[in-house]
Amino acid sequence: MSPSLTHIRDFWNAQLNFCCCCFKRLAINTIPILSIIHCLLVLWKILCPSMAMANLPLGVQLQRLQQHNETSKAQGSTSWKKKSAKNRPVEAPTKRPIGGFEKASYSQRKKGFDPRFESLCGKYERHHFNKSYGFLSDWIDEEQKQLESRLESTKDPMELNSLKIELSRLKKLRNRVLKETNNRRKESKLRQSSGKRIFISQRKANEESMKDKYEALKKSGKLKEYIEKRRKKQASKDRRLLPTRRKTNMT
Repeated sequence: MSPSLTHIRDFWNAQLNFCCCCFKRLAINTIPILSIIHCLLVLWKILCPSMAMANLPLGVQLQRLQQHNETSKAQGSTSWKKKSAKNRPVEAPTKRPIGGFEKASYSQRKKGFDPRFESLCGKYERHHFNKSYGFLSDWIDEEQKQLESRLESTKDPMELNSLKIELSRLKKLRNRVLKETNNRRKESKLRQSSGKRIFISQRKANEESMKDKYEALKKSGKLKEYIEKRRKKQASKDRRLLPTRRKTNMT
């Protein structure tokens, strides 16, 4: 169909729509002729597209029918599905866009927060914290005593291994807490003596802890044994780094 004929058809369709609206308003029971004319105009409006389609080639008709089916399917996919059973919930369409006033129900994951950096949790003060949660250190001591008593009584090798691992973990935790408290005491002493705010580095703290450890071993008489054990451990590490001897078949 040429563009000129298309424009003419659109013009007459608009005129028919206007006439239908006018006659519909005037078609009262007292004027039956106008109602008959209104019916004829409606019939003409219905028959016009089918007549226009009949004049088109077969390929164009099939293409337009396919487009019409696709649009109808797309409109149907956005509609709510019927319940498959009485007690089942209604299935909402996935292609239906969410309106402005509707809220999408997404499962929002709870975000964790650090109480040290939250203003709502108050300011962190070590003295008050240790006073409030001092019972935790008592619990660790009690748990350590219970593990030691269980370690003496049990005979199962698997349970013995697990108890040893747990006991070593608690001892490491206790040693770390003691080390931190000692470092804080040293920092406070240095601050009082110099009048400045001084922080002990990790390297210096490790050196101080090693000195204390050596002094304790010297008093107990186990320093030589400890040094020998450390030497053997370091030798085994160095041996791993050495290249292996190449095997040769000597005849």
